[in-house]
Amino acid sequence: MQRRQFLKYGAISGTTSAIAACTNISGTAPSVQSNALKPIKIAILTWVGYGPFFVAKEQKFFEKYGLNAEILKIEDAAPRRTALAKQEVQFSITTLDWFVSNQLTDYPLPVSSS
Repeated sequence: MQRRQFLKYGAISGTTSAIAACTNISGTAPSVQSNALKPIKIAILTWVGYGPFFVAKEQKFFEKYGLNAEILKIEDAAPRRTALAKQEVQFSITTLDWFVSNQLTDYPLPVSSS
């Protein structure tokens, strides 16, 4: 697999996983009786591979599944880790090296991957 394909499919997989984690188990759009969307915050760092998150937000993909997603750019690992630990963000989409360094800290956070 070429690097571009790997990055493309990795970003799509991450976006799908984040949305699936906030939806019902069947993977279909929830039947929302009220117009209230569930607010979620997604912390990312600047990398071109995370472009699909912005496209999904612009195309209202999150809203389709009952989510009001806010994408926050948090560049440094320590503030991202703190925001996740304090539940100020529900997801931290980041690179593999961050997960490795996170496991070396005194406060390891649970990791989910697809």
